[in-house]
Amino acid sequence: MDWMPCAARKAPEQMPLFPDLLPDEQVLVDILREKGRTDIDELCLRSRMSQGRTASLLLNMEFNGVVRSLPGKCYTLNSARSRP
Repeated sequence: MDWMPCAARKAPEQMPLFPDLLPDEQVLVDILREKGRTDIDELCLRSRMSQGRTASLLLNMEFNGVVRSLPGKCYTLNSARSRP
């Protein structure tokens, strides 16, 4: 019923809109911003990073809500992140 007084109610916390990115993560974000939906092989070629490094960075960014994994080993930026 939410009968608690306003002062006792805890304010909701908002996640940061733009989390701090590592330089290699920023490279991947820039590629995804330019190309849109991109598979991991093209991300590796364009970023000149190994497949393992790229996959690790993408997984970390997926956990942080920066990118979304799509079928076929493709990735895209989350909608809030795709705007410059």
